[in-house]
Amino acid sequence: MLRMLPRYPLKITSKDLIDKLRDNHFFITKRTVERDLNALSQQFPISLDDRSKPYGWSWQKDAPNFDVPNLSLYESFLLMLADQNLKRILPENIKKIIKPYFINAYKTLEQFTKNNKKRGWSEKIRILESNQRLIPPTINEDIQNEITNCLLHDEIITVRYKNRALQETEFNIMPLALLQRGSMIYLFAKDSKNSKELTIALNRIISIKRTGNFFKNITVNIDKKIEMGEFDFVEKNKPVQIELRISKATAQHLEESKLCVSQVIKSIPNSSFYQMKAEVIITEQLIWWILAHSINIEVIRPVSLRNEILTLLTNTLNLYKNSAT
Repeated sequence: MLRMLPRYPLKITSKDLIDKLRDNHFFITKRTVERDLNALSQQFPISLDDRSKPYGWSWQKDAPNFDVPNLSLYESFLLMLADQNLKRILPENIKKIIKPYFINAYKTLEQFTKNNKKRGWSEKIRILESNQRLIPPTINEDIQNEITNCLLHDEIITVRYKNRALQETEFNIMPLALLQRGSMIYLFAKDSKNSKELTIALNRIISIKRTGNFFKNITVNIDKKIEMGEFDFVEKNKPVQIELRISKATAQHLEESKLCVSQVIKSIPNSSFYQMKAEVIITEQLIWWILAHSINIEVIRPVSLRNEILTLLTNTLNLYKNSAT
C-alpha cells in the first residue's frame, strides 16, 4: 500500500487506493484502509491532506525515497543524466518532488567511485544545451500543486490570469494537460462554458479556486496536437513543401539531425551550397530556426515564407542602421 502513495503535492484518496488494491487482488474495506494508513503514518513520513476535498494521502515532500530501492549502477547513471538535463529548466517546486530519486542515484554512484577508487561519474558527465539558456520563471508553488491535483481528478477550476499585456481575466476551465517548452510550463485546458481551447503559462496565473465540480468524457489527443504543431504558434496548420538553399555545414548537420523524415538534400552543380526539400508545418519555431541560421539558409519556396524571412531580416538590418552611432 505504501508503494501506491504518490509524493506530495500529489495525493491519492482512500477510494482510489482501494481500487488499486483490488486490482492487485487485495479486497479490504475503506475503514480498514484508513485505519492502516493512520497507523502507518506513525511509522512512515506519510500524511493526509484534508485542507480541501477530495482528501488524499501522500508521502511528505522531504521523505526519504521509498520507491526506488537498490538502484543499479546503470539506473543511477540514467537518473544522473536526467538531473543534469532537467535542473536548469524545471521550477524549484518541481525539482523538490523528484530530488529524493536523484539523491539515491548520486549516493549509488559515489559508493561505486569509493569502492573502485576512481574519479566520480558526476565529474565526467555534462549536458550541453543547443539554445540560449534562460532562467525558468517563478511559479507559485501552491497554485501549481492545486492545478496538478485538479488535473489528475478532472476538476473544474476558476483561474485568474494575467497576460503579457498585464490584462487580467478570470474564467472556469477544465484542465487537460501540462506541457513544457524549454523553461516554460503551460496548462492546456478548455473553457467550461464554450469548450474553447486555451494554453496558459503557469507563471502568469495569479490565483486558482477549486469548484468541487468535475467533468467527464473530455478526450483530447495531445500527441496528435503536438505532431500537427498546434502548440508551436502555427502559421499554416497543414504540411507544405519547402525548398531551401543551405551551406555545406548546414547540410551535414541536417543529415545527422533531420528537419523531417522525408527531407531530401542534393548538391547544386557549380556551387558550394546544397538544395534541400522537405514537407513541414510552418510555425514560428521554424521561422526562428531559419533566422538563427540566416547566413547559411536561403528560403526558395514557398514564396510567402521567403518574403516573410526577407521582411524580418530587412527590419533587423534597419534596426541596426537606425541605432548606429
